[in-house]
Parts: sequence; C-alpha cells; structure tokens
Amino acid sequence: MQRIKTFLAVVGALTLLGVGLLSLRACDDDADPGANFGPGPPPATSTTASSGSPTLDKIALRKRLVVSMPRDKPGLSMPGPDGQLAGFDVEIAKIVAVGLGLPADAVSFKPVPPTTVDDALASGDVDLALGGLLTGTPGLQQTGPYLDTTVDVLVPADSRASTVDDLASARVCAVANTGDADKLRARLPEVRVTEVAGPRQCLTQLRANQAQAVVADDGVLRGLAATEPGTYRLLGAALAPQSYAIATPGADAVFRTKVTDILTAAATNGTWQAAYDATLAPSGIPAQPPTTR
Repeated sequence: MQRIKTFLAVVGALTLLGVGLLSLRACDDDADPGANFGPGPPPATSTTASSGSPTLDKIALRKRLVVSMPRDKPGLSMPGPDGQLAGFDVEIAKIVAVGLGLPADAVSFKPVPPTTVDDALASGDVDLALGGLLTGTPGLQQTGPYLDTTVDVLVPADSRASTVDDLASARVCAVANTGDADKLRARLPEVRVTEVAGPRQCLTQLRANQAQAVVADDGVLRGLAATEPGTYRLLGAALAPQSYAIATPGADAVFRTKVTDILTAAATNGTWQAAYDATLAPSGIPAQPPTTR
C-alpha cells in the first residue's frame, strides 16, 4: 500500500510540473507574439516590381493591359460580328501589349467618355487611351502620332463632286461637337450642314440620300469607306491636317517612353503596316506609318 501511495504522489508531482510548463509556454507566447519556436514558412516577399514606372509594374503584375477605347468609331474601334472590338486602333493596342511582353489578346477595353479620359489615366483605371484622340488634346500627356489624318469629305463613288468646292450647295452631314462642320463652313460658307450624334448616323443619311456628303476626320471616313469597299470615296479636301496620339498617365514618363519605343519599332518592323492593311486599307486610301515624336 505504501508503494502505491508513493507512486501516485510522484505521478501527481509530474502532472503539476507539466501544467506549469504549459502555462509558462502560454505566457511566453502571449508576451512575444513574434516568437519563433521552430521552423516555419519563409517570410512573405514583396510582389512590387521596380521598373521605375508604376504603370509598367501594375501591368506586369496584372498580366493585362487596360485601354480606354470607344465603341463607335468605324474602322478604328467597333464591335465586330462576334461582339469583340475590332479596328485599326484595336490593332495598335495589341501591338503595344506585345511590345510590353504580353500576348496580343491580353488587352481589356473600357469605353471611357472623352471628357474623363484624363481622370481615368490619373486614377489608374486605365493604362492608356486610344480611339481617335487628336495630338495636342488639352489635358492629356500623349505619345505618337500613330496615324496622320485630316478633316476630309466622303461622297458616294458615283457622286459628280470631284473637289470639295463642288459641294457649295449640297447637304452635308457632320458629327456634332467635333468642329468639323465649322471647318467646312470656313471653306464653303453657304453649305448646308446637318449635325448628328455619330458617324454611323451620317452614313445612314448618305445611304438614304438625305445628305450628299459627310465631313469628318478622315480616320473615321476611311473606316466608313472600308465597311463597303468601292461604294464611297474621299475628296482629298485636307480642310485641317491633324493626327492621332496615345494618351498615357501624365506623371509616368518612363511608361510614355516605352510606348513611344514600341510605336517606333512597329513603324519599321512591318506590324504597323499589317494593322493598317487589315483594317483601313480597304477604304482605298494608302498610308504609311508616321514618324513618332
């Protein structure tokens, strides 16, 4: 019996010692939440790149380029039969994506209103903006040009007009708020101009003989003509020379330089010409890549 009592006493003492050690360990953990009591996972490392450009870093981590792009520019950026955006500006965006080391299809398009493009770029909502933005647009930092254009006049292929001066008494359609109507009136003060919401409405008027011509940026006119090759022609009015540029975040000069380098390479390696030939060349208007500056 005495041996049994002694054995139980020893077991009790060991139990109390174990509880004490556990309590001490718990106190140690509470006192030092960062205590390391053995091997664990390696410390997390930063995923932030260090290219010198916050935009490039974000694109690399996202593995996708986000582009402001309208959906109503014939030949430049309009939904195709499959619902996906197609056109020359879409192809330029893909060229930029490839130049950044991405697949050509790793591009997301956002229809940002023209009046808020600068805000979308500054906030990082989009990485760059295309869609017929004219070089020198106030409030935007741009690179390019990637297409030289002018304000021109589109007529049916069988029109009797051979120059813009032949339209002095004609009915002409223009897109509102572009300034194109005023440029035509400066040349032909007596011309009758109807302004509508977009270029497709002008094409509808032309088809219905409600207008004899369309005045617009010739990038858009080439797009309209390319939708029905041989049906329309441009008069070569050259009412106001201009060009298209890519807008980039204003504070990110490193990214802007990278995009400039990509456009310069595209002009010499044939990818610019391939993009033009696949989209706007069916208009019958030949073009060569402009000099990027």
